[in-house]
Amino acid sequence: MTDRLPEAARTALLDMTDVRVPPDLAGAALTLAGRRRRRRVLGTALGAAVLAAAAVLVPAVLRTDRAAPPVAPTVVVPWRIVAYDAGSGTGHQFSELLDPATGAWVRVPYPLLVPSPDYRWVLVGRGDAELGIAARADLLRDPGSVRWLPGSRGYEQPRWSADGRVLLTLRGPVAAGSDEPVTKGFLVVDAATARATSAPYTFPLREPLFWGPGDRLVGAADHVLGRDPAPDSSGGVDGPGTDFAAVLVPFHDLTGRPAGLPLSCRLPDTVLTSSFDGRLLAGSGMGTGICDTSTGKLVGTVGGASYEPSPWADTTHPVTVGPGGGRLTVRDLAGRPVAELPADRAGQPRLATVT
Repeated sequence: MTDRLPEAARTALLDMTDVRVPPDLAGAALTLAGRRRRRRVLGTALGAAVLAAAAVLVPAVLRTDRAAPPVAPTVVVPWRIVAYDAGSGTGHQFSELLDPATGAWVRVPYPLLVPSPDYRWVLVGRGDAELGIAARADLLRDPGSVRWLPGSRGYEQPRWSADGRVLLTLRGPVAAGSDEPVTKGFLVVDAATARATSAPYTFPLREPLFWGPGDRLVGAADHVLGRDPAPDSSGGVDGPGTDFAAVLVPFHDLTGRPAGLPLSCRLPDTVLTSSFDGRLLAGSGMGTGICDTSTGKLVGTVGGASYEPSPWADTTHPVTVGPGGGRLTVRDLAGRPVAELPADRAGQPRLATVT
């Protein structure tokens, strides 16, 4: 059929007109029609390809506009290093105190600077002179706004309670046959009123006094070296067993009288620190043990042999100082780090809760 179509078209045109028709007219017309048809097919194919590409590209563009995956929230801890204490025996005359409103460090003319746990009050001292109490806000505005405590000369090792009192220990000369000074008494200062109450203390201690549970005071006497027997296969005792170190912990009330039987805490025979309520006592050595002062039992361990305890962050978070200093690590009672606080200024860093 396609071979006859050009001739048939030519004959039909001759029947309709007497104009001479070019012999290749029908073929040319069919060729043009074929070209147009191929263009339509190609255009349709190209349009489909463009639509398909757009279908692929548009989601890709939309994906770039999607919300970013959620970022883990930053853990905000309440503790900050708020003071760098030069120390009474260093010869330095100034310490530094943090202004929480501006973040600036303010020099104050006291080498001893110990803030309360809530950072409302600051205990200050100058060498062997008397100690004083100031509100933190007042001290930042006016370094002279200190209420001095008569009769506080010679008292040392301030320990803050959770309710804003300071306990200080009065130490005497080194006892015969011991390398520890004799404890002669203690002083309790109420920061809000600057009222100081002193009492004698005659129990021999190897550490200054700590706050204890129930408004009692706890001390740490010379350590006791004990031995755990080694059990045999039948459950009896067989062999010399293992040595352990323990600290004798006596209790006294605020008048200095005994307040309960001493107990033995299995703590290494080194530096001791206490929670602000005195329920937990920590000591370092081969690891840091935490003793419950109501039972004498160990409740946890913190850090390792290379860590030293520092004053606690609060009643449930002990603090350790890493090897060589440089940072304070706040930990939970299982020893897990909760916060790392770099100590990058001169002096002993002092921690407090800042809200």
